[in-house]
Amino acid sequence: MIPSVLILAYFHGAPGKDKWTKIEKFGVPVNVAASLIAIFVMFYPKDLGAITKDIVVTDQDGNTYSKTTVKAEFRKRYAIYLFENDSDDTSNDWLSHGIGFSLRQDLYQDLYLTNRGNEANDIKSSMGFGSTERLSISEMQNISERVLADYFITGNFDIVDEKYLINFKIYQTKNAKVVSDKTYENDDFFSLIDEASLQIKLDVGIPSSYLDNLKDLPVSEITTSSIDALESYSLFSFSTEHAEELKFIKQAVEYDPKSAYFNLQLAFAYKFDNDIENYKKHISIADKYSNKLSEKDKFGLLIQTTGDGGLDLEVRKVILNMWIDLYPDDPEPYMQLSKLSALNGQIEETIFYYNKILEIQPNDEETLLNRAIAYTHAGEWEIKPVNVGGRLITHDGSVPHYPHQYIQEDRFDKALRDLDSVLLLNPGNKKALNTKAFILVKLDCMSYKKCGPLESLKILEQMLESDPNNSELKNQRNFVLTNVPPFTPKETDGDYIVRFLYVLRNSEGSLVSVVDGFTSRIIPTKLLEEYLDNEKIAGIQNLEKEIVSIKGEEYVKWYFEITGIQNERTMAGKWEMHGKIGIEDIEKQYRVAEIELTGVMIPGIATDKGDHSLAIVEILKKI
Repeated sequence: MIPSVLILAYFHGAPGKDKWTKIEKFGVPVNVAASLIAIFVMFYPKDLGAITKDIVVTDQDGNTYSKTTVKAEFRKRYAIYLFENDSDDTSNDWLSHGIGFSLRQDLYQDLYLTNRGNEANDIKSSMGFGSTERLSISEMQNISERVLADYFITGNFDIVDEKYLINFKIYQTKNAKVVSDKTYENDDFFSLIDEASLQIKLDVGIPSSYLDNLKDLPVSEITTSSIDALESYSLFSFSTEHAEELKFIKQAVEYDPKSAYFNLQLAFAYKFDNDIENYKKHISIADKYSNKLSEKDKFGLLIQTTGDGGLDLEVRKVILNMWIDLYPDDPEPYMQLSKLSALNGQIEETIFYYNKILEIQPNDEETLLNRAIAYTHAGEWEIKPVNVGGRLITHDGSVPHYPHQYIQEDRFDKALRDLDSVLLLNPGNKKALNTKAFILVKLDCMSYKKCGPLESLKILEQMLESDPNNSELKNQRNFVLTNVPPFTPKETDGDYIVRFLYVLRNSEGSLVSVVDGFTSRIIPTKLLEEYLDNEKIAGIQNLEKEIVSIKGEEYVKWYFEITGIQNERTMAGKWEMHGKIGIEDIEKQYRVAEIELTGVMIPGIATDKGDHSLAIVEILKKI
C-alpha cells in the first residue's frame, strides 16, 4: 500500500481541492489490487478453512461422524523413485527401496498428499524396466507426467561411521526443476525419515499451520522399528518369483511379529497361494495391531476382514465409499468397488467405477484394458452367417461348420479405442493385442475404421513374430483364418504379388494356349510363407526362393511349377492354393480347416482328355 500513499501524498499533499490525475486513476487501483493479492498469498496458507472441509461419513455400523479433510484441488500428488547407493557396499542396496517405502508410509498419514508411486511403478514395469533398475531424471519426469504427479522424489544414500547419510531431491514434474535438495544424517534410520518427511511436506507447500494440527505418528510405529525387518521387506519388494517373495515377507514378520503392515502383506501372499488358514491367521494379527496402521492401510485391512468374514456386500460398499470421501484422489477404493461389481455381474456399474479410476489416472493401462474387456461383455452380439472362401470341416469329415461374423453396438468401438490407448502407451502389451484381435475378427465395425478378420490377422502375426511357438496364438490365428470372408485383390494383396502363367498342350505336345492370370487374391499371412518354405503344397516341382529387385523395390520371390494331365474334358478358369490347419472349437473338439491361401483367375479354357498343363507360379512379398 505504500506506493499508493506516496502517490496521494505527492499529488494531494497541499491544502485545497485537487483533481485526480491519470496516474492516480490508474496507479492507485492497480496498487491496491496488487496489495490485496500479496496479502492473500502471504496469509493464505494460514486460512485452513479455504483448503479443508468438514464432511459427514458413515461407517459400516451405521454411525455418522464429522471428519475434516483436504479439498481435492489442494492435494499434492507425488511419486517416489529408487534411491542410489553411493557406497561401495552392495549389501546396502536394499535401502534404495527401503528409503522410498518408509518415506511413502510416513507421508501416507497426511490427507494433503496423494501417492502416485504405485501407478508409476506399474508404468515403469510395462516399459520393460526391472524393479531394481534406476531411471534417469527425464524418464522419471515422463512417468510422473503420465500419472499426473505434481512432484517426484529421489536421491542417494551412504552409511559412514554407522550413520545414515541420505539425500532427498524433490523435482517439480512440469519442468523437472529441483524444488529441494537436502541431506540428513542420523544413526537412527527411522528418526531420519521422520525429519525428512516433515521438511518435504513444507517444501511442497503444505501450510505449517496445517501441519501443526496433523496427527503424525513416527514411521517406526506405522511400519516397523526393526531395521532387519525393513531390509527383508525391501528384498521382498525387489523379488520377481513368488516363492522368493514369500520367503522375504515371512522373514520380515519373524523380525517384527507385531508389525500390522507386514502381517497384512504376508496375509495377501498366503491368499495368493490359496492358503486360507494362514491368510486368516495373519489378517487377525494385523487387525490386533491395526492402531499402528495409517488410516489408508486401515481401510485396506477393514475390507479384508469384512470380505472374508461373510459380511454383506453393501457393508463393504459403505466402507469403500467412506474411503472415497476421505481420499477422493485415491483410485484404490474404486478398484475394489469395480472388482465387487464385476464379481456380481454388474457390468454397467463396473464400467462406472473404471471411469472414476480413469478420471484420477487417465493413463492407467490396466484400467483401460479392463474397461475394454467390460465393454465387450456389456455389448450385445448379433450373429449373422457369412460366405467364406475356406471350408471348415470336422476331424472325421462330417457336417460342415460355417464361421460367423458379428455385428456390435457402439460399445465395441469404445473397447477398441481403449485398447488403442493401451497400445499407444505400451505397444507390446500382449493382453491388449490379444483382446483387440479377438474383437476385430468378430465385428462389422461402426465408427472404428479398421476391423475384420484381416486386421485381426495382422495383430496375431505380429504377436507370433515375438512368440513363434505359442500354440494358443497359433490356434487363434487359425480360427481367424476360417473367418476370412471373400475379398478383392485391391483390398488384400498388400505387399504380396501373385504371377500366374498357364500353358496348355495337347496329347501330341502341340501348344494349345498360353494365358496369364488377370486377377488374384491372397491372404496376407505368414501361414502361406510357412507352407511355401516347408514345401507343404502338393504337386509343386522345382520350388525356388530368392531375393529379386522390381522397379527398385526388393522382394522375396517363391517360384514353382505344377504340372498335370487331364483325365477328362473340363474347363480351366481358376487356380487355387489350399492349406489345412487345425483348430479347437469352443467345445474343445479338434477340427481341420481347409483354407484358400491364394487364388488366380484366368480366362476360361476348354481342355480335352490327355491335355498336358503347366502352371508357373511366382509369389512375391515386398521386403
